[in-house]
Amino acid sequence: MDSLLREAGRRIIRSVLDYQDSRKRSRAYSGTLSVDEVMSGEVVKVDRGAYDHYGIFVRVFGRNGREELHVIHYTGRNGHNDFNGIVRETALDDFLNGSDEFTVCHYSGGECVERLRVWDVHGTNAQTSAFSGANPPADSPDPDSVRTIERARSSIGKEGYSLSLNNCEHFAVWCRTGESESSQVDDVLHALIMPRK
Repeated sequence: MDSLLREAGRRIIRSVLDYQDSRKRSRAYSGTLSVDEVMSGEVVKVDRGAYDHYGIFVRVFGRNGREELHVIHYTGRNGHNDFNGIVRETALDDFLNGSDEFTVCHYSGGECVERLRVWDVHGTNAQTSAFSGANPPADSPDPDSVRTIERARSSIGKEGYSLSLNNCEHFAVWCRTGESESSQVDDVLHALIMPRK
């Protein structure tokens, strides 16, 4: 009986991973950006292998007048992902966790309709950049971006992470659209309900 259950579990996992791979291949990138072109309030994600990790990109100016790139996202209390997630604002590098690229997702009607790959993450402009003149560079987010950042910042310190009901993607999509959605959870459910033959 145990071997039958293990085999059934392996088939389900294989079916989910196959379905996710096919969905990732169908979600082509529409273009590329430099990290300097990413605006505050954008939904960003980084590939972590078996899953994508999501957050809200924000530009902040430190006390030294230098721009810093941050992400507001669910993360573990020790800074790593775990199932005791808490919403925190961290440096972009902490969010990337060793990756050298990430994706910006543009939403319409609650659905990611455009994906842009971001390069030059660890290049000369990656973590800080000085600005000349009395004012910082213009990063005038649209009203949706302002609302996104307000929602994200109002959630800092909140707990309640749930892999299936309130994960990092649910959080980021809610911040941007007002609706809590996770395509990754939908993919798993779809694969479980309609496994590939």
